Amino acid sequence: MSQEEPQQTAEKIANRRIFLKSAGITGLGLASATLAAGKLGAFDNTPIAKSLGLTPENVKAASYSDIDILNFALNLEYLEAEFYTKAVYASTSPRPASAPAALTTKAPPPAATWSPSRHRHGRRQAEGHRRRTRLR
Repeated sequence: MSQEEPQQTAEKIANRRIFLKSAGITGLGLASATLAAGKLGAFDNTPIAKSLGLTPENVKAASYSDIDILNFALNLEYLEAEFYTKAVYASTSPRPASAPAALTTKAPPPAATWSPSRHRHGRRQAEGHRRRTRLR
């Protein structure tokens, strides 16, 4: 192996790095320019925007009230509580005494192969989510 081969390989790698760096910078510049043009309304009068009904008069921002956002967060808590409860307590055997009464036992037993530490974590998560969603 001659000394020219490692040198040529190093040059190829350097050229590849330069190319990828410049391609990335070019892509970032094009994306920034497109975003800025869109914000300034440069695409509002294009035929595609008109055919889709995307004129400034028709496009409105979604308006969510504080109540809508809080309801979404509460529904997410309910979903997480249900998920952890079923994951920890679901089994084909009779329902454990500590499991909620509404839980059915027909779900597959995902928790059967869990380690004790994963069971503890799942129980803590389920209890925490149930506690946060309980009406006081």
